[in-house]
Amino acid sequence: MRLQLPAVDRNVNAYVPFWYHVKDSNGFSRMVQAPTPEAAGERQKQLQAEPPFGAAELEAVKRTLRANFMLYDE
Repeated sequence: MRLQLPAVDRNVNAYVPFWYHVKDSNGFSRMVQAPTPEAAGERQKQLQAEPPFGAAELEAVKRTLRANFMLYDE
């Protein structure tokens, strides 16, 4: 897979060329933009501290991701 990610973080209007792969509380992968690995680790802790989706919410998210060709069942 090849991704082209922006180097400018619009949230802080600064040059932040580093992206990190983290997982949230539902087990989904996310790409987060952070200046250091430690900052990415803090963001991952925040994402994992969020309450996970219930069964119905999780199925709705999966349906949306499948419809947009972003989730494939194995």
